[in-house]
Amino acid sequence: MANFKDCHSFQTQFVIETIVTCEQKRIQEEQLGWKVAGAALGLLLGAGDGFDFGDLFTAFTFGNMASLAHNKFSETDIQFLKEIKSYWMIADGSPVDILRRLGAPKNRVLIFYEDKALTFTHHLGPRGEFLIPLSLASESCPGFTNYQSREVVERTFNCLDIEILENQLYPTMDGALLVDSSQRLRNEVAAERDPELVRAAVTSGYEPVDMEIGGDRILAFRTQIPLHSDF
Repeated sequence: MANFKDCHSFQTQFVIETIVTCEQKRIQEEQLGWKVAGAALGLLLGAGDGFDFGDLFTAFTFGNMASLAHNKFSETDIQFLKEIKSYWMIADGSPVDILRRLGAPKNRVLIFYEDKALTFTHHLGPRGEFLIPLSLASESCPGFTNYQSREVVERTFNCLDIEILENQLYPTMDGALLVDSSQRLRNEVAAERDPELVRAAVTSGYEPVDMEIGGDRILAFRTQIPLHSDF
């Protein structure tokens, strides 16, 4: 419970800015190499000006960084991210897309089911009330699970940074739950269902919540989202 309460969520903005900056630098260096090679080959073939290879990739606009969840990325931005195998950072189902669709989450939620702790963020907005699953980025983030995208991550970050990012919480739309209703339970009322679990949760700073999901009433526990995290 303590680990979940304080764990950082995936640092999407930091990852986007770092990868894009590093990939732009890499591409510029490669283009310079091509221009030098083209000029040398041009001289060999009698073309005084060398070969013009042009711009191989589009330029990324950082104007979107201040409000990732609300502004649309331009076609130029999208094309660049696809070229560098990093479109997963803003694709459908990404943290950016979840914030755009559902808005910022209200709480983190723990549900214990069949001896497993299921972790979620709780969203409440115009589209309804939802629980969005959270898991370690190493298990669900395409930046680590897709080998091409992981290659980009590994040439951008050092081993220590990768380990930190892999152990941050990553939200996914897979397994999202529509919540019919939710209400705060008094501690003594919740304790009638599971006294030991409620005692441990309350001691750890969680509030017991009664949630109705698919017609079933579920005892859940919510906590505030840390200031250092978006989810």
